[in-house]
Amino acid sequence: MNPNPNIIYPRTGDTQTVYLKSVITKPTIEVGDFTIYNDFVNDPRDFEKNNVLYHYPINHDRLIIGKFCSIACGAKFIFNCANHTLNSLSTYTFPLFFEEWDLPKLEVATAWDNKGDIVIGNDVWIGYDAVIMWKTQARMPPAAKVCLTPKNFSVDPLRSFGRRGHFYFGLLTFCSLYF
Repeated sequence: MNPNPNIIYPRTGDTQTVYLKSVITKPTIEVGDFTIYNDFVNDPRDFEKNNVLYHYPINHDRLIIGKFCSIACGAKFIFNCANHTLNSLSTYTFPLFFEEWDLPKLEVATAWDNKGDIVIGNDVWIGYDAVIMWKTQARMPPAAKVCLTPKNFSVDPLRSFGRRGHFYFGLLTFCSLYF
């Protein structure tokens, strides 16, 4: 038996689960073999449109997801462009309206604080309605954090779960990766 990571639907008759790599079209999103995404609300083939948010080409940031990951319905990846800059007199996004304010177009990316790529390792399980984004505050330790609600429980899976680096989200409603 030779499983094929390049097909869209890994199970006959199941159109809610896809091999994510087979439905990705943007070069700034990389997905490893056999990573699955399940969506029982929307068409899972629309992952880029519905689940990867504020991922504008001008920022050149990437979403990298490893092999054998399981991503549940509603998981969202929110990129840097959603974060308004805190390094200015105003959090307003003046550079985005460069034409109106007569600003250089090259300064558009200064409207937000660029935190870099979002990288998910191999064999990671991301639970229902999880939100993965960069932390907007400075001075955070270089470790991944998982925040669970309603108890606001926080764990550091890189230290808690050992070498494999599993992120067990369970009933996760908010997750923020700090690097």
